Formats: sequence, structure tokens, C-alpha cells
Amino acid sequence: MTTTTDTTGTPAAVLSFVKLIVSDLEAAVLFYTRAFGLSDARRINLPYVEEAVLVSRGSLALVLMKYLDGRVRANEGREAPIGFRVPDVDASYAHAISLGAIGTRPPADPGAGMRVAFVKDPWENEIELVPST
Repeated sequence: MTTTTDTTGTPAAVLSFVKLIVSDLEAAVLFYTRAFGLSDARRINLPYVEEAVLVSRGSLALVLMKYLDGRVRANEGREAPIGFRVPDVDASYAHAISLGAIGTRPPADPGAGMRVAFVKDPWENEIELVPST
């Protein structure tokens, strides 16, 4: 087996997924597949957690995770927004809201020729929308 290393000789890691904790796994899968066209590729069921691995063409996997052992999400004011490159920021913003997202920052041009918008999914995870071009 060949191991790829970076310039310091450290084995090179490949960032492959991001996890979001949700309270209703099936509703979250439905939201992300309908709002952003992700595919439900794999399910992982363990005694303490259920996970759905969602994928799209050429990107990281989004793993939606529901605790089964009574734990709840403890955000403590920390946020880890996820971002989607979309063909049309305005249309994607409106579509996500129509599926239950909460608009937090409507589409705007903050400068540098870039249009951005922010929504929160129904589980209050922040999502940033940016143009794919």
C-alpha cells in the first residue's frame, strides 16, 4: 500500500465528510435531498447513533447523525456552517425556504462580485449558499 505524504513527510489526509447532528434523521434526509439534490448513499446503524451519508457529484459527503442514547446537541454558541455551491443563489435560497429552511441573510452582493445567502435548516444548522461559477 502506498501512502501519499505532504512536503513535510506527514501522511496526507483527505477530507471526506462533514457531520451534522439532527433530531429527526428521516426529515433531515428528505430536506437535504430535496433542497440540494444530494443522494442518500449509505446508512450506518449503531446502538447509540444512526447516520445517513449523503453525497453529490464531486464533493464531500454530508453525514446526518441522530443520537439514540439520549444525548442532545450541545451547541454552546458554536457554529460550523456548511456551504453549497449552487447555480442560482436567489433560487436556491427561495427553494430551501420553501422546504422549511429559515432565511437568516437574504441573497446579497457583499463585494468582490460574489452573491451569497444564508439559511438555517430545520435543525438550526447554518448553510451558506454561494455561486457555482
